[in-house]
Amino acid sequence: MFKTVGVLLSLYPIERLANGTGLDIITSKYVFKGVTLAINVDEPDQVDSIIEKVRNVGGTILSEPNDAFWGGRSASFADPENNIWEVAFNPDSTFDERGAMLTI
Repeated sequence: MFKTVGVLLSLYPIERLANGTGLDIITSKYVFKGVTLAINVDEPDQVDSIIEKVRNVGGTILSEPNDAFWGGRSASFADPENNIWEVAFNPDSTFDERGAMLTI
């Protein structure tokens, strides 16, 4: 993980990221590009509300909100350009007064 001003850049093996989306790396309708963008929230119910907003505007939900084995809550969707987004609540995350994530 690399911490920058207001952004955390985390690098993972492609197989681990693809597994989290439920998509095939090569042959899926939504081709996994090796990058997942994330919206990190500070309350678990925000995962559900964001996914509902995506659904209401016709977005493609890839995985419904669910409680993760690591104690958080997450879901994923594809944007109109088929980029994969994860919406995640991590109970160990902290945010500053601007809403920037400090730790995970």
